Amino acid sequence: WQSQRPGPMLLAQVLPPVGLLLLGLVGAVAFTVRSLARAARSLAASEAGAQQLACQDMLTGLPNRRAFFNQLSATLRAPLPRCAIFYIDLDGFKEVNDVFGHDAGDLLLLEVTERVRTALPAGIVLARLGGDEFALLASGAHEPDDLLRIAGRICERMLRPFVVNHVELQIGASIGVAIAAPGTTAADLLRQADVAMYVAKDEGKGRARLFRPSMDEGVRAAKTLEADLRAALETDQIRLVYQPIVDAETQRLSSAEVLARWEHPTLGPISPSVFIPAAETSGLIVALGERILREACQQAARWPELKISVNLSPVQFRSVNLLQSIQQILVDTGFPARRLELEITEGYLLAQPEAAARVIRQLRALGITISLDDFGTGYASIGFLRRFELDRIKLDRSYVVDLADQPASAEVARAIVALARTLSLPVTAEGVETTEQAVLLSQIGCARLQGWLFGRAVDALSFERDWLQGKNRPLALPGYGSDNVFTLPIAAQT
Repeated sequence: WQSQRPGPMLLAQVLPPVGLLLLGLVGAVAFTVRSLARAARSLAASEAGAQQLACQDMLTGLPNRRAFFNQLSATLRAPLPRCAIFYIDLDGFKEVNDVFGHDAGDLLLLEVTERVRTALPAGIVLARLGGDEFALLASGAHEPDDLLRIAGRICERMLRPFVVNHVELQIGASIGVAIAAPGTTAADLLRQADVAMYVAKDEGKGRARLFRPSMDEGVRAAKTLEADLRAALETDQIRLVYQPIVDAETQRLSSAEVLARWEHPTLGPISPSVFIPAAETSGLIVALGERILREACQQAARWPELKISVNLSPVQFRSVNLLQSIQQILVDTGFPARRLELEITEGYLLAQPEAAARVIRQLRALGITISLDDFGTGYASIGFLRRFELDRIKLDRSYVVDLADQPASAEVARAIVALARTLSLPVTAEGVETTEQAVLLSQIGCARLQGWLFGRAVDALSFERDWLQGKNRPLALPGYGSDNVFTLPIAAQT
């Protein structure tokens, strides 16, 4: 007889399934640990990728604004922070986007990136801050002249034509340079470079300027002027005046040029040569131009048959809504398109000839007359005049001032008028201040004359009283119809 031993029996029965269970648990734990480790590695890699994407410009692959700011901040935290930065803004890039589309703009940015990269010495970091803005970080001590040389090399390379989608594009670059001083923060240094860049733009674009503390005063003044101009538009401080343009042969009123005047509440009169560029830089020129055109058309609609001439800013000319805006103003005011003349300058026509030609055709199709203002001061040629469908040109006042005293000025003016008449373009001479100038300009063939001799620019009521209420009579200037009062200088006669 053998006694039963329940413990071993139970153990024998339980041990196999328990062992299998333990083995399964160990396997499950190992699988879970392995999965968690894999997930952690994947998460770490994903986080690293996200960090990289967060610091990288998706189009060019360059460091973006965040990465540039972080690196600049780290450089400035060094015991002896020595560095300089460049703030680069492309001139004319917006026009490329407007005319050729964003795909062409993206391709152009890639070309710009490559050109800038190849112009840099080793050790300089290139970043894209956004849009058409780039930045450079040059660590270490650098002489200002060396920095400006690098910036000048970039500006020179940007002026060379780009070819995108078989189309030749012309842009430029304005660059501001700022050197870190003790205690300078990354935000301060970026602001300084930005200020210097805008000074470069104000001085004509396509150049580089080194930041100087005195520039801050100019920027503050510009910002104040911009804020005051914005308030002036909201409170109707901008008023219109009208200057007569007379027929050179009859001396009777032919049309009127519309000009803007700003009477500042505290500073007094501010010249258009000051507030118009400020409006263009700040983007207010579109709203200002529309207001001027609308008010002028409303007023002139009450003056039967009088033609008015309104200046069109290059910034307005680039606006995609220009045609629609002008059409709406003509409809709202009931002003006939055939009585509207728009004056444009040749700068934008040369920069974007294809787009400019298209807009001019569209405006002329409405019945609007197009005049080329300040002719003779730029680069317009015979081919230029033939390419664009212009209706008349305005001889710049610089040719009128010395007309009677300088035979060369008279000769050039005569040649310009002869060229224009060959192309069937009537000429308006502006800046006429003396009787002698008026007679000479009439003799060489100018169709219309404008200047203080005939009348200064006055408000609508004064213009209506002086010119439209039965007082529009010839001025009877001496020399008209006479061969012995005023004659052309000898050089011009020949």
